[in-house]
Amino acid sequence: MRRRVRRGFLPLLSAILLPLAASAQTVPVQVRTPDVVVPPPVGIAAVSAALAPLTVDEAVRLALRLQPSIEDARGALQSAAGRTRQQSSNLGPTLGVTGNLSRADSIRGNGNVFNGNAGGTGGNTGGTGGSTGGGTGGNTGNAGNSVGTGTRGLFSNGRLALAFTQLLFDFGRTRDQIRQQRSLEGAAAANLSTAQIDAALDVRQRFADLLQNRRLVAVSEANVANRQAQLTLAEANLASGLYPPKDVVDAKTNLAIGVTQLITARTNEATARILLAQAIGIDPRTPINPVEETPPPAPPADPTELFTTALAQRPEIRQARRTLEASGFGLSAARKTNQPAITANASVGTNGSSDPFQSQSTSIGVGIDWPFFNSGFTAGSVQEAKGVQRSALATLRQAQQTAVSDVGQAYLNLATAIQRVTVAEVGVVNATEGVRLAVGRYRGGVGGTFLDITNAQAQLFTAEQTLETARGDVLRAQAALDRAVGRGL
Repeated sequence: MRRRVRRGFLPLLSAILLPLAASAQTVPVQVRTPDVVVPPPVGIAAVSAALAPLTVDEAVRLALRLQPSIEDARGALQSAAGRTRQQSSNLGPTLGVTGNLSRADSIRGNGNVFNGNAGGTGGNTGGTGGSTGGGTGGNTGNAGNSVGTGTRGLFSNGRLALAFTQLLFDFGRTRDQIRQQRSLEGAAAANLSTAQIDAALDVRQRFADLLQNRRLVAVSEANVANRQAQLTLAEANLASGLYPPKDVVDAKTNLAIGVTQLITARTNEATARILLAQAIGIDPRTPINPVEETPPPAPPADPTELFTTALAQRPEIRQARRTLEASGFGLSAARKTNQPAITANASVGTNGSSDPFQSQSTSIGVGIDWPFFNSGFTAGSVQEAKGVQRSALATLRQAQQTAVSDVGQAYLNLATAIQRVTVAEVGVVNATEGVRLAVGRYRGGVGGTFLDITNAQAQLFTAEQTLETARGDVLRAQAALDRAVGRGL
């Protein structure tokens, strides 16, 4: 009988206590934490209207026209062309005019100091007793002192000559110097190409940075929106009494972290836009709206052709070859510094004591300049030229090795970045599903916790960041590969 009473008592007690406990749980607990506010984006004042939607190729074309580093290389090429022209002029004739006109003023002097004539046509002064003479100037003298006065003319001596000089033969020294300068001009042209593809690489990579950071802003905005929705869910569950207040606190903390990540992403996007404008060569405060770039195709399975192309058309290699070529001509010219040079010369001139056209003369001849002994100058010049040639050869080899290394690294980076994109896309799909399942379990009250949502959302945010970073790496690696093979324009 007692057992039956006890068994009947337990269900009765449960029926009384459970409603009381349920009613106690439905009372919402106030969470004393501030709300999280998403601040507006921070920017800088623009100095001009925004550029029209800009593709990467359009950005490269602007840089080729506006980038100061390219203009500097153009100036160096122009200077090299001027030096070639100067050197080439040594094979042509030179024609010049020389002249001299002088004027004599009257002279006043003491007869004790000199005996002579002073004045224009006549007049002698001097002697001990003094004398007076006729003529235009007039002479006076007394007691050994004399004073002479002469007329003042326009000039007393004049000369005018027209001279012509032409190099006939110097054992090819001048021609070697011209060839050397032409090779250096070719090296300057290759340097301009290097500056251009370097600028193109910088623009392409900065463009990829801006696209990546803009997509990361979108990822951060979606993350903040998800965190906000999860906070709303936690607040609803708290109000219903199903879950503890800590879930709301955790949701607000996660939202604050997401907002901080959004602020960082916006700052990175603004910085990338400034750096792209600088790479193009425009005012960094110019707003730029980039157009999404088409992902490049997969690189060839065999990169052998890429290495061959790089060795053939890399501008650094062309520049090194022209520099080596110039050093060879420089060595040849150095060996001829003590060889004779034969020139032809002619001149026509006039001169006169009172009239520069009083008499005329002409001359024609052949001259020779032969420094057959110059105290080791030729030997020193040859030694210097050989050193320059040796350095130029080393530079060429270094440029070839660098080209092969650049192609190999860029090829590997591109291939692996494409693989990472494929894996990251799968990761985003899985992480998205994880968030959906975690939210569903938490909302349905079937064993899910808010921590599951927090972890799942963090995994999704990381997966999306990884995907966008991999996509940016693909664009940057493709730009680097184009630069490595010398086809960045």
